[in-house]
Amino acid sequence: VSGAVTSMRFTRQGQSCTAASRIYVERPIFDRFVTAMKADPQLGPMIQAGFDYHLGGRWYANMDVKQVFLPTQVSRVGPVGATVRLDMLMIGAGLGYRF
Repeated sequence: VSGAVTSMRFTRQGQSCTAASRIYVERPIFDRFVTAMKADPQLGPMIQAGFDYHLGGRWYANMDVKQVFLPTQVSRVGPVGATVRLDMLMIGAGLGYRF
């Protein structure tokens, strides 16, 4: 189980286009594999700012920026470990029509 998880996460990091988006697991090791893949839910503060802009008629444009601060995560699968910091900046834009 740890070998499969390690291979899926840490091989071919950007050198080729073979991202592991699917993995097939035999039934006898399914429960162990799923347990190895689970991550604890994370909570953290977020700040957000945005605006709507009236384009005319019933049309609107909007934009927002969000900064999410999550705690640093340390993962270990077999002999391989990783520290991940997930402070995300998300920028969104949209076009809306009010009915």
